[in-house]
Amino acid sequence: MVSIKKNGILENDGEFPYSNSSNKVRIIKILSHYLNIKNHQDKDQFHFFLKDKLEKIQNENREQTL
Repeated sequence: MVSIKKNGILENDGEFPYSNSSNKVRIIKILSHYLNIKNHQDKDQFHFFLKDKLEKIQNENREQTL
């Protein structure tokens, strides 16, 4: 398994970080990680990161309910 640092988060082979955690725990850990970002240049990157991860969580929930 390869860890890749993407958007400041370590991801394993492109999988969502903290994949063994519940959605609530994942979101808490990710948001906690980004609380320390204070540079304005990171604001857009953070926004796109959150949007992408939210879509992945929503799609994961839809797949589980099928």
